[in-house]
Order: sequence, then structure tokens, then C-alpha cells
Amino acid sequence: MDTHLAIDAILDLRNSHEIQAEQVKSVRCLVAPGVGGDLAYRAPKTPMEGKFSMEFCSAVALDLARGVYLLPNSCKRSSKTQLSDD
Repeated sequence: MDTHLAIDAILDLRNSHEIQAEQVKSVRCLVAPGVGGDLAYRAPKTPMEGKFSMEFCSAVALDLARGVYLLPNSCKRSSKTQLSDD
């Protein structure tokens, strides 16, 4: 639940301004105090961990136009999508 509003905002911005993932240097998501307790994985290694990662969900939302899919047994993303702690 913690990622839903951020993902919706990213998708709205991406679609309304025709933003491409390659144009984005960084994304900063701020959450209210006490929110984000479920976001335990900054560098997820599995699809399940990816569901609980603001960084991963944000990157996937930006990259959806290029056909990024989360498959049940692997975390697959475009080679150009990079996650960082910045």
C-alpha cells in the first residue's frame, strides 16, 4: 500500500508529460512519518522483495513503457533501469 500513491503519481507525470525513463536522473518519494514500514528492501533480489521496495516500484513505473514485466521466479528489468540509494 505504501507505494501505491507514489506509483500513481509517477505514472500520471510520465503519461501527461511524455516522460521517458532515460530522461529521469532521480526520483525522490517522500512519505509521511509512520508510513513506509512495509518498504523493507532498498535493493530487492526477488519479485516478492520488489513489491516492498519504493526504489524498485518507482523504477518499474518509469520503465513500463518499454515493456518491463515482473515474472514470478525472477526480477527482470531493462538493462538501462538502475536503482540507487541516492
